[in-house]
Amino acid sequence: MTESDDGPLNFRSESASLLPGGSGVTLVEESSFCLSDAFGDMDPSRPAGLFVGDLRILSRWRLALNGSSPEFLGSGEVDPFAAVFVQRHRFGPGGESQLLIVRTRELLHGAMRETITLRNIGALQFDGSLSFDVGADFADLFAVKEGRARADAGVPRDSADDRSWRYRHDGGSGRGTELWFSEPVTDLAGAAAFSVRLAPGDEWDVTVDVAAILGGQRVEPTHPCGGLWRGLSPGQRLRRWRSEAPVVDSDSVALVEAVRRSIDDLGALRIFDPEDPERVVIAAGAPWFMTLFGRDSLLTSWMTLIVDPELAVAVLRTLARLQGDKVDPVTEEQPGRILHEVRFGDAVSLALGGGSIYYGSIDATPLFVMLLGELRRWGLVEDEVAAL
Repeated sequence: MTESDDGPLNFRSESASLLPGGSGVTLVEESSFCLSDAFGDMDPSRPAGLFVGDLRILSRWRLALNGSSPEFLGSGEVDPFAAVFVQRHRFGPGGESQLLIVRTRELLHGAMRETITLRNIGALQFDGSLSFDVGADFADLFAVKEGRARADAGVPRDSADDRSWRYRHDGGSGRGTELWFSEPVTDLAGAAAFSVRLAPGDEWDVTVDVAAILGGQRVEPTHPCGGLWRGLSPGQRLRRWRSEAPVVDSDSVALVEAVRRSIDDLGALRIFDPEDPERVVIAAGAPWFMTLFGRDSLLTSWMTLIVDPELAVAVLRTLARLQGDKVDPVTEEQPGRILHEVRFGDAVSLALGGGSIYYGSIDATPLFVMLLGELRRWGLVEDEVAAL
Protein backbone atom coordinates (compact mmCIF):
# COMPACT_ATOMS: atom_id res chain seq x y z
CA MET A 1 0.00 0.00 0.00
CA THR A 2 1.26 3.44 -0.86
CA GLU A 3 0.15 6.76 0.51
CA SER A 4 -1.85 9.07 -1.74
CA ASP A 5 -2.16 12.82 -1.59
CA ASP A 6 -5.14 12.29 0.71
CA GLY A 7 -3.15 10.26 3.22
CA PRO A 8 -2.66 6.55 3.94
CA LEU A 9 -6.17 5.99 5.38
CA ASN A 10 -7.82 6.58 2.00
CA PHE A 11 -6.57 3.25 0.60
CA ARG A 12 -9.23 2.03 -1.85
CA SER A 13 -8.13 -1.58 -2.55
CA GLU A 14 -9.46 -4.74 -0.92
CA SER A 15 -8.29 -5.54 2.59
CA ALA A 16 -5.46 -8.05 2.24
CA SER A 17 -6.62 -9.96 5.33
CA LEU A 18 -10.03 -10.52 3.72
CA LEU A 19 -8.82 -12.00 0.46
CA PRO A 20 -9.69 -15.71 0.08
CA GLY A 21 -7.03 -18.33 -0.30
CA GLY A 22 -6.74 -20.69 -3.24
CA SER A 23 -9.25 -23.17 -1.84
CA GLY A 24 -12.80 -23.36 -3.13
CA VAL A 25 -16.07 -24.77 -1.85
CA THR A 26 -17.30 -28.25 -2.82
CA LEU A 27 -20.88 -29.36 -2.21
CA VAL A 28 -22.22 -32.88 -2.87
CA GLU A 29 -25.71 -34.34 -2.68
CA GLU A 30 -26.15 -37.83 -4.08
CA SER A 31 -24.90 -37.84 -7.70
CA SER A 32 -24.95 -34.01 -7.99
CA PHE A 33 -22.11 -31.74 -6.96
CA CYS A 34 -21.10 -28.10 -7.18
CA LEU A 35 -17.60 -26.60 -7.30
CA SER A 36 -17.05 -22.87 -6.83
CA ASP A 37 -14.38 -20.48 -5.62
CA ALA A 38 -14.46 -19.08 -2.09
CA PHE A 39 -16.63 -16.17 -3.31
CA GLY A 40 -19.29 -18.64 -4.50
CA ASP A 41 -18.65 -17.87 -8.18
CA MET A 42 -18.05 -20.40 -10.97
CA ASP A 43 -15.66 -19.82 -13.88
CA PRO A 44 -15.89 -22.11 -16.97
CA SER A 45 -12.12 -21.91 -17.48
CA ARG A 46 -11.58 -23.73 -14.18
CA PRO A 47 -12.76 -27.10 -12.84
CA ALA A 48 -15.94 -25.55 -11.47
CA GLY A 49 -19.69 -25.57 -12.01
CA LEU A 50 -22.87 -27.41 -11.13
CA PHE A 51 -22.83 -31.06 -12.24
CA VAL A 52 -25.87 -33.33 -12.52
CA GLY A 53 -25.62 -36.79 -14.01
CA ASP A 54 -21.97 -36.32 -15.03
CA LEU A 55 -22.87 -33.16 -16.97
CA ARG A 56 -21.96 -29.53 -16.20
CA ILE A 57 -25.38 -27.87 -16.39
CA LEU A 58 -24.11 -24.54 -15.01
CA SER A 59 -20.63 -23.42 -16.08
CA ARG A 60 -20.70 -19.68 -15.35
CA TRP A 61 -22.19 -18.15 -12.20
CA ARG A 62 -20.76 -14.79 -11.17
CA LEU A 63 -22.44 -12.24 -8.93
CA ALA A 64 -21.98 -8.48 -9.37
CA LEU A 65 -23.38 -5.33 -7.78
CA ASN A 66 -23.60 -2.37 -10.12
CA GLY A 67 -21.31 -4.31 -12.46
CA SER A 68 -18.48 -4.95 -9.97
CA SER A 69 -17.60 -8.00 -7.90
CA PRO A 70 -18.23 -7.69 -4.15
CA GLU A 71 -15.46 -7.99 -1.59
CA PHE A 72 -14.89 -11.34 0.09
CA LEU A 73 -15.56 -11.60 3.84
CA GLY A 74 -15.88 -15.33 4.42
CA SER A 75 -17.43 -18.61 3.31
CA GLY A 76 -17.85 -22.12 4.54
CA GLU A 77 -19.74 -25.38 4.21
CA VAL A 78 -22.67 -25.73 6.59
CA ASP A 79 -23.30 -29.34 5.54
CA PRO A 80 -21.91 -31.46 2.70
CA PHE A 81 -24.75 -30.11 0.53
CA ALA A 82 -25.00 -26.51 1.80
CA ALA A 83 -22.73 -23.46 2.14
CA VAL A 84 -22.85 -19.77 3.02
CA PHE A 85 -20.84 -17.00 1.31
CA VAL A 86 -20.58 -13.55 2.94
CA GLN A 87 -19.47 -10.46 1.01
CA ARG A 88 -19.85 -6.70 1.00
CA HIS A 89 -20.27 -4.05 -1.65
CA ARG A 90 -16.95 -2.22 -2.05
CA PHE A 91 -18.12 1.08 -3.48
CA GLY A 92 -20.42 2.99 -1.15
CA PRO A 93 -20.63 6.78 -0.59
CA GLY A 94 -17.27 8.14 0.48
CA GLY A 95 -15.64 4.78 -0.18
CA GLU A 96 -17.44 3.11 2.74
CA SER A 97 -19.08 -0.28 2.43
CA GLN A 98 -22.87 0.06 2.25
CA LEU A 99 -24.25 -3.41 1.55
CA LEU A 100 -23.75 -6.78 3.22
CA ILE A 101 -24.36 -9.74 0.88
CA VAL A 102 -25.17 -13.22 2.19
CA ARG A 103 -25.42 -16.04 -0.34
CA THR A 104 -26.95 -19.30 0.94
CA ARG A 105 -26.57 -22.27 -1.41
CA GLU A 106 -27.92 -25.81 -1.16
CA LEU A 107 -28.03 -28.78 -3.49
CA LEU A 108 -31.26 -30.66 -4.01
CA HIS A 109 -31.82 -33.77 -6.09
CA GLY A 110 -30.76 -32.70 -9.57
CA ALA A 111 -30.90 -28.99 -8.73
CA MET A 112 -29.26 -26.11 -6.88
CA ARG A 113 -30.96 -23.35 -4.91
CA GLU A 114 -29.26 -20.08 -4.03
CA THR A 115 -30.79 -17.28 -1.98
CA ILE A 116 -29.05 -13.89 -2.05
CA THR A 117 -29.86 -11.48 0.78
CA LEU A 118 -28.80 -7.83 0.59
CA ARG A 119 -28.76 -5.76 3.79
CA ASN A 120 -28.21 -2.01 3.74
CA ILE A 121 -25.80 -1.36 6.60
CA GLY A 122 -25.10 2.22 5.50
CA ALA A 123 -26.74 5.52 6.37
CA LEU A 124 -28.00 6.31 2.85
CA GLN A 125 -30.49 4.72 0.47
CA PHE A 126 -29.02 2.25 -2.01
CA ASP A 127 -30.19 2.28 -5.62
CA GLY A 128 -28.54 -0.18 -7.96
CA SER A 129 -28.61 -3.58 -9.58
CA LEU A 130 -27.70 -7.13 -8.63
CA SER A 131 -26.74 -9.33 -11.56
CA PHE A 132 -25.60 -12.86 -12.32
CA ASP A 133 -23.41 -13.67 -15.29
CA VAL A 134 -24.91 -17.03 -16.30
CA GLY A 135 -23.68 -19.72 -18.66
CA ALA A 136 -24.21 -23.39 -19.47
CA ASP A 137 -21.81 -25.40 -21.64
CA PHE A 138 -22.97 -28.99 -20.92
CA ALA A 139 -19.39 -30.18 -20.76
CA ASP A 140 -18.69 -33.77 -19.80
CA LEU A 141 -17.43 -34.26 -16.26
CA PHE A 142 -14.10 -35.71 -17.37
CA ALA A 143 -13.49 -32.94 -19.91
CA VAL A 144 -13.85 -30.41 -17.08
CA LYS A 145 -11.75 -32.43 -14.64
CA GLU A 146 -8.92 -32.84 -17.17
CA GLY A 147 -9.02 -29.22 -18.39
CA ARG A 148 -10.31 -30.09 -21.87
CA ALA A 149 -13.55 -28.08 -21.68
CA ARG A 150 -13.52 -24.85 -23.70
CA ALA A 151 -14.15 -21.75 -21.58
CA ASP A 152 -16.06 -20.09 -24.44
CA ALA A 153 -18.31 -23.07 -25.22
CA GLY A 154 -21.46 -21.77 -23.51
CA VAL A 155 -24.69 -22.29 -25.46
CA PRO A 156 -27.10 -19.45 -26.29
CA ARG A 157 -30.15 -19.06 -24.10
CA ASP A 158 -33.04 -21.04 -25.61
CA SER A 159 -35.99 -19.24 -23.99
CA ALA A 160 -36.68 -16.64 -21.33
CA ASP A 161 -39.40 -14.74 -19.53
CA ASP A 162 -39.39 -12.53 -16.44
CA ARG A 163 -39.31 -15.56 -14.11
CA SER A 164 -37.33 -18.29 -15.88
CA TRP A 165 -34.48 -18.84 -18.34
CA ARG A 166 -33.73 -22.05 -20.21
CA TYR A 167 -30.63 -23.34 -22.02
CA ARG A 168 -30.76 -26.33 -24.36
CA HIS A 169 -27.86 -28.52 -25.44
CA ASP A 170 -27.62 -29.12 -29.19
CA GLY A 171 -27.68 -32.57 -30.69
CA GLY A 172 -31.20 -33.70 -29.82
CA SER A 173 -30.15 -35.20 -26.49
CA GLY A 174 -32.97 -33.51 -24.61
CA ARG A 175 -30.49 -32.11 -22.09
CA GLY A 176 -30.71 -28.60 -20.75
CA THR A 177 -30.73 -26.20 -17.82
CA GLU A 178 -33.62 -24.19 -16.42
CA LEU A 179 -33.30 -21.25 -14.02
CA TRP A 180 -36.29 -20.02 -12.03
CA PHE A 181 -36.22 -16.63 -10.26
CA SER A 182 -38.38 -15.61 -7.30
CA GLU A 183 -38.29 -11.97 -8.48
CA PRO A 184 -38.83 -10.53 -11.98
CA VAL A 185 -35.55 -10.61 -13.89
CA THR A 186 -34.27 -8.58 -16.83
CA ASP A 187 -31.54 -9.32 -19.35
CA LEU A 188 -28.56 -7.01 -18.82
CA ALA A 189 -26.15 -7.76 -21.67
CA GLY A 190 -26.68 -11.49 -21.16
CA ALA A 191 -26.69 -11.37 -17.36
CA ALA A 192 -29.74 -11.93 -15.14
CA ALA A 193 -30.30 -8.57 -13.44
CA PHE A 194 -32.55 -7.26 -10.66
CA SER A 195 -33.20 -3.65 -9.69
CA VAL A 196 -32.70 -3.03 -5.97
CA ARG A 197 -33.72 -0.06 -3.82
CA LEU A 198 -32.95 -0.30 -0.10
CA ALA A 199 -33.43 2.24 2.65
CA PRO A 200 -30.93 2.18 5.54
CA GLY A 201 -31.44 -0.97 7.62
CA ASP A 202 -33.68 -2.68 5.02
CA GLU A 203 -33.19 -6.12 3.48
CA TRP A 204 -34.02 -7.60 0.07
CA ASP A 205 -33.60 -11.15 -1.17
CA VAL A 206 -34.03 -13.24 -4.29
CA THR A 207 -33.99 -17.02 -4.72
CA VAL A 208 -32.72 -18.76 -7.86
CA ASP A 209 -33.40 -22.42 -8.63
CA VAL A 210 -31.13 -24.12 -11.19
CA ALA A 211 -32.47 -27.48 -12.39
CA ALA A 212 -31.28 -30.05 -14.91
CA ILE A 213 -33.31 -31.08 -17.94
CA LEU A 214 -32.77 -34.70 -18.95
CA GLY A 215 -34.59 -36.36 -21.81
CA GLY A 216 -36.52 -33.14 -22.37
CA GLN A 217 -37.96 -33.23 -18.86
CA ARG A 218 -37.01 -30.95 -15.98
CA VAL A 219 -35.56 -32.93 -13.07
CA GLU A 220 -37.85 -31.87 -10.25
CA PRO A 221 -35.96 -31.18 -7.02
CA THR A 222 -37.14 -32.96 -3.90
CA HIS A 223 -37.89 -29.49 -2.51
CA PRO A 224 -39.50 -27.37 -5.25
CA CYS A 225 -39.27 -23.65 -4.59
CA GLY A 226 -42.28 -22.65 -2.53
CA GLY A 227 -43.36 -26.29 -2.16
CA LEU A 228 -43.03 -29.07 0.39
CA TRP A 229 -40.32 -31.68 0.71
CA ARG A 230 -41.08 -34.98 -1.00
CA GLY A 231 -39.58 -37.50 1.40
CA LEU A 232 -36.66 -36.77 3.69
CA SER A 233 -34.54 -33.69 3.06
CA PRO A 234 -30.74 -34.07 2.80
CA GLY A 235 -30.43 -32.51 6.26
CA GLN A 236 -32.92 -34.93 7.80
CA ARG A 237 -31.17 -37.89 6.21
CA LEU A 238 -27.77 -36.73 7.47
CA ARG A 239 -29.09 -36.15 11.01
CA ARG A 240 -30.67 -39.61 11.06
CA TRP A 241 -27.39 -41.14 9.85
CA ARG A 242 -25.44 -39.34 12.59
CA SER A 243 -27.92 -40.35 15.29
CA GLU A 244 -27.74 -44.03 14.33
CA ALA A 245 -23.94 -44.19 14.00
CA PRO A 246 -21.81 -45.65 16.81
CA VAL A 247 -20.52 -43.18 19.40
CA VAL A 248 -16.81 -43.32 20.25
CA ASP A 249 -15.60 -42.03 23.62
CA SER A 250 -11.87 -41.64 24.09
CA ASP A 251 -9.27 -39.51 25.83
CA SER A 252 -7.79 -38.97 22.37
CA VAL A 253 -9.44 -35.92 20.87
CA ALA A 254 -7.84 -36.73 17.52
CA LEU A 255 -9.44 -40.20 17.47
CA VAL A 256 -12.90 -38.88 18.34
CA GLU A 257 -12.61 -36.19 15.66
CA ALA A 258 -11.39 -38.69 13.05
CA VAL A 259 -14.34 -40.99 13.71
CA ARG A 260 -16.81 -38.08 13.63
CA ARG A 261 -15.40 -36.77 10.35
CA SER A 262 -15.37 -40.26 8.83
CA ILE A 263 -19.03 -40.80 9.71
CA ASP A 264 -19.96 -37.42 8.22
CA ASP A 265 -17.98 -38.17 5.04
CA LEU A 266 -19.65 -41.56 4.68
CA GLY A 267 -23.03 -39.91 5.14
CA ALA A 268 -22.25 -37.46 2.34
CA LEU A 269 -21.16 -40.26 -0.01
CA ARG A 270 -24.43 -42.18 0.23
CA ILE A 271 -26.56 -42.40 -2.93
CA PHE A 272 -30.33 -42.94 -2.81
CA ASP A 273 -31.66 -44.67 -5.92
CA PRO A 274 -34.90 -42.93 -7.05
CA GLU A 275 -36.18 -46.32 -8.22
CA ASP A 276 -35.68 -47.77 -4.74
CA PRO A 277 -35.24 -44.93 -2.18
CA GLU A 278 -34.86 -47.34 0.74
CA ARG A 279 -31.80 -48.91 -0.87
CA VAL A 280 -28.75 -46.80 -0.03
CA VAL A 281 -25.39 -47.39 -1.69
CA ILE A 282 -22.03 -45.67 -1.34
CA ALA A 283 -20.28 -43.60 -4.00
CA ALA A 284 -16.57 -43.91 -4.77
CA GLY A 285 -15.56 -40.36 -3.80
CA ALA A 286 -16.34 -36.65 -3.93
CA PRO A 287 -16.61 -34.73 -6.07
CA TRP A 288 -15.63 -36.43 -9.34
CA PHE A 289 -16.79 -39.97 -8.56
CA MET A 290 -20.24 -39.53 -7.04
CA THR A 291 -21.51 -42.74 -8.57
CA LEU A 292 -21.54 -46.46 -7.91
CA PHE A 293 -18.21 -48.23 -8.46
CA GLY A 294 -17.97 -51.98 -7.97
CA ARG A 295 -14.57 -52.16 -6.28
CA ASP A 296 -14.79 -48.93 -4.25
CA SER A 297 -18.36 -49.43 -3.07
CA LEU A 298 -17.69 -53.05 -2.08
CA LEU A 299 -14.50 -52.25 -0.15
CA THR A 300 -16.00 -49.23 1.61
CA SER A 301 -19.15 -51.04 2.69
CA TRP A 302 -16.97 -53.95 3.88
CA MET A 303 -14.84 -51.65 6.05
CA THR A 304 -17.95 -49.98 7.50
CA LEU A 305 -19.82 -53.13 8.51
CA ILE A 306 -19.43 -52.12 12.15
CA VAL A 307 -21.10 -48.77 11.39
CA ASP A 308 -23.96 -49.90 9.17
CA PRO A 309 -24.19 -53.47 7.82
CA GLU A 310 -27.29 -52.50 5.80
CA LEU A 311 -25.00 -50.47 3.55
CA ALA A 312 -23.18 -53.63 2.48
CA VAL A 313 -26.47 -55.44 1.87
CA ALA A 314 -27.76 -52.59 -0.32
CA VAL A 315 -24.51 -52.44 -2.32
CA LEU A 316 -24.64 -56.20 -2.93
CA ARG A 317 -28.32 -56.12 -3.93
CA THR A 318 -27.78 -53.22 -6.34
CA LEU A 319 -24.70 -54.77 -7.94
CA ALA A 320 -26.58 -58.09 -8.26
CA ARG A 321 -29.46 -56.29 -10.00
CA LEU A 322 -27.00 -54.81 -12.52
CA GLN A 323 -24.91 -57.98 -12.91
CA GLY A 324 -23.84 -58.84 -16.45
CA ASP A 325 -26.02 -61.30 -18.36
CA LYS A 326 -24.64 -61.16 -21.93
CA VAL A 327 -21.39 -60.74 -23.86
CA ASP A 328 -20.70 -57.17 -25.02
CA PRO A 329 -17.14 -56.31 -26.16
CA VAL A 330 -17.82 -52.56 -25.96
CA THR A 331 -18.81 -52.46 -22.27
CA GLU A 332 -16.83 -55.66 -21.46
CA GLU A 333 -20.02 -57.15 -20.03
CA GLN A 334 -19.98 -60.92 -19.47
CA PRO A 335 -22.55 -63.20 -17.83
CA GLY A 336 -22.09 -63.03 -14.06
CA ARG A 337 -19.63 -60.13 -14.13
CA ILE A 338 -19.98 -57.34 -11.54
CA LEU A 339 -19.82 -53.80 -12.90
CA HIS A 340 -16.87 -51.44 -12.62
CA GLU A 341 -18.84 -48.18 -12.71
CA VAL A 342 -22.14 -46.56 -13.59
CA ARG A 343 -22.01 -43.32 -15.60
CA PHE A 344 -25.11 -41.30 -16.45
CA GLY A 345 -24.05 -39.47 -19.64
CA ASP A 346 -27.13 -39.02 -21.87
CA ALA A 347 -29.36 -40.93 -19.46
CA VAL A 348 -32.90 -39.62 -19.06
CA SER A 349 -32.94 -40.79 -15.45
CA LEU A 350 -30.71 -40.34 -12.44
CA ALA A 351 -31.62 -43.82 -11.23
CA LEU A 352 -28.76 -46.26 -10.79
CA GLY A 353 -28.62 -48.32 -13.93
CA GLY A 354 -30.37 -45.56 -15.87
CA GLY A 355 -27.05 -44.60 -17.43
CA SER A 356 -24.24 -46.51 -19.08
CA ILE A 357 -22.58 -49.39 -17.24
CA TYR A 358 -18.97 -50.45 -17.77
CA TYR A 359 -17.92 -53.90 -16.61
CA GLY A 360 -14.16 -53.81 -17.30
CA SER A 361 -12.98 -54.70 -13.80
CA ILE A 362 -10.78 -57.58 -12.71
CA ASP A 363 -11.55 -57.31 -8.98
CA ALA A 364 -15.23 -56.33 -8.54
CA THR A 365 -16.58 -59.87 -9.13
CA PRO A 366 -14.35 -61.68 -6.58
CA LEU A 367 -14.84 -58.80 -4.11
CA PHE A 368 -18.61 -59.28 -4.43
CA VAL A 369 -18.23 -62.93 -3.41
CA MET A 370 -15.84 -62.04 -0.58
CA LEU A 371 -18.16 -59.40 0.92
CA LEU A 372 -21.08 -61.82 0.71
CA GLY A 373 -18.96 -64.37 2.55
CA GLU A 374 -18.07 -61.78 5.19
CA LEU A 375 -21.75 -61.04 5.81
CA ARG A 376 -22.36 -64.75 6.31
CA ARG A 377 -19.37 -64.96 8.70
CA TRP A 378 -20.82 -62.10 10.76
CA GLY A 379 -24.18 -63.88 10.87
CA LEU A 380 -25.96 -60.79 9.52
CA VAL A 381 -29.20 -60.65 7.51
CA GLU A 382 -29.21 -64.38 6.80
CA ASP A 383 -32.25 -64.25 4.51
CA GLU A 384 -30.60 -61.60 2.32
CA VAL A 385 -27.33 -63.53 2.19
CA ALA A 386 -29.15 -66.70 1.20
CA ALA A 387 -31.04 -64.89 -1.56
CA LEU A 388 -27.88 -63.35 -2.96
